[in-house]
Amino acid sequence: MEDYFGACRAGVFQQEGFMASEEMVEHLLSAPVDSPTIPVEKTVVGRFRDGSPVRLSSFNYFLFDGTDKQIWDPIFLARLAYEGFFTITTGGSRERIPLPELQPYYGVLDWKNFNQAKPVKKALKRVKSEEGCPGCKYYLYCNRNLKLTYQGLNQYHKDQNGENWMTWKYLEAFKAASDNPKINFRLHSIELYDGPLPEAGTSSAVPNLVAGEIGYGIGKIYTSLSGFNVRGDDGVGWIQLSCLGKWLEYKKYSFWSLGHCYSPQMEYKRQLGHRIYTREEFLQRLKLERGPFRLSDDGHGHNSMLQTSGEACDMAAITAPSLQETFL
Repeated sequence: MEDYFGACRAGVFQQEGFMASEEMVEHLLSAPVDSPTIPVEKTVVGRFRDGSPVRLSSFNYFLFDGTDKQIWDPIFLARLAYEGFFTITTGGSRERIPLPELQPYYGVLDWKNFNQAKPVKKALKRVKSEEGCPGCKYYLYCNRNLKLTYQGLNQYHKDQNGENWMTWKYLEAFKAASDNPKINFRLHSIELYDGPLPEAGTSSAVPNLVAGEIGYGIGKIYTSLSGFNVRGDDGVGWIQLSCLGKWLEYKKYSFWSLGHCYSPQMEYKRQLGHRIYTREEFLQRLKLERGPFRLSDDGHGHNSMLQTSGEACDMAAITAPSLQETFL
């Protein structure tokens, strides 16, 4: 954790007139970076107490100025995600506001490392052994019930941490961005149930949502935002993560961005097989796989492989030996 936050000594960048807009994001990202070919005075924005220079690379959090409508603008927030910012919220007991972070380090999961992870193999073996058992087989869906997923996630984090940075207002803004066919951003609710969801119009029993997460797709990249699992259901968190990873691989995503990587609570990301990328390394790879931000009027050109209309994961396909052995 010390290495993570020590990489950006200045912490939060906040300045009057630093308005929440796509233009300001572009201006920020076009600022000169540390380079032996660029004069030092052009990259310095201030001085630390010890006299050493403060550059934009010294910051990881960026608090934008503006009205409530401006800082919560769906396209602005989607553009931040497109450029590699991981946005949480801040505000404590007051109304929370967006806090975008351009991380110094990112957790990146490639399928080769994922498929070699022992906890993943164990979870997938458990799923396969339960096929054909109606009372214990797990079913994974995308975007069937965003509200239910949020309720589970919200309760989980309030129980664990006393608060949840992902507010409903945050989710509404991201959902509005996702519903815009002209931009390259799709929100996903990943849902693991302990039985199949009934067909519409039937009276079948509704299964329990035992684990899930909310994330988004930009081009060939899937990013996890936050997740949960029901305590007492042994191993369902690993089943959800492992099946989601195989689903993303099956859907031809390039890699899985796991976001933060600095606390002991995130040890599971290392166990999944993630590798740590510096900011520069991550942004370079992001640009190769994300595609354009602006799309045609009908959304043509969008490359998010998970569907937004309530797709069911083919568990047999993602656990098939041919897919599991791809990188073994």
